[in-house]
Amino acid sequence: MKVAFFGGDWYLSCIDVFKRHGHQVVSIFIGDENPYNQKLLKYAHDDGIQISSKRPTREDITSLREQGVECLFSAEYPWLIPVDKTLKTINVHPTLLPKGRGVTPLIWIIKNYPECAGITFHKLSEQFDQGDIIFQQKVTVADDENWETLVAKFKVLVPKHLDQLLDNFDTLYGNSKPQSEFKSKSNAPDYWPKISLDDRRVSWNMKSGEINRISRACGRFGVVVCIDNETLMVNQIHTSQFQHSHPPGIVLSEDDDTYVLSTFDGLAVVMKTNIIERLNR
Repeated sequence: MKVAFFGGDWYLSCIDVFKRHGHQVVSIFIGDENPYNQKLLKYAHDDGIQISSKRPTREDITSLREQGVECLFSAEYPWLIPVDKTLKTINVHPTLLPKGRGVTPLIWIIKNYPECAGITFHKLSEQFDQGDIIFQQKVTVADDENWETLVAKFKVLVPKHLDQLLDNFDTLYGNSKPQSEFKSKSNAPDYWPKISLDDRRVSWNMKSGEINRISRACGRFGVVVCIDNETLMVNQIHTSQFQHSHPPGIVLSEDDDTYVLSTFDGLAVVMKTNIIERLNR
């Protein structure tokens, strides 16, 4: 079948999975021409595949159908794709839906809900993340998982499970079920809001483990901290439990490279090279 791909460089290898199963990707839609889409742009150019960075309209989807496209596949695509019920549709979401609907689930997984990590292939719907579930597989989150390592796992596992899905596609697609039929033991809400700066704020009154977990969850995007009355965005904090008599938040030492601060139950080290932004300047 002819397929239209919606996404970015992260899941470029999924195109090769479709090709191995005898399908043809004839059109690619990217969010925009940012650095995370450069490999897709080159891939489309080299293979003569039409590519668009515009938000897709119903007319675009109708045009794809008229060109013989039978399936729309999307992964990490930022815009809602208009639904055409005559087409097969697959979206990839990194949680065990219906838990974890929303645009920043990976941070929430590490921060609060590791039991909800998974790969869900579901049909597109009129609202984000609410289509019938075609295939679902749990992903294990390590105790020391961080945003980068979790992304790396999904980059490996999504193509692997897409391969399994396409092995038995017609049956699995035909047996898809509404999300209301999927029950979870987790107490997590179904919808997770977009991560705010307050969600990314670290207090030195927190225990070392909590500081470390928030820092790992936010990864390259950074957490908000206060050092010497200055509010900073930093993308890594090293913590250690350590007995001391200092109030939390005291700068115990500073040199050209680091700040060392007291926390509720230990020490935190912030490398100055990890400061992304000074927020109160």
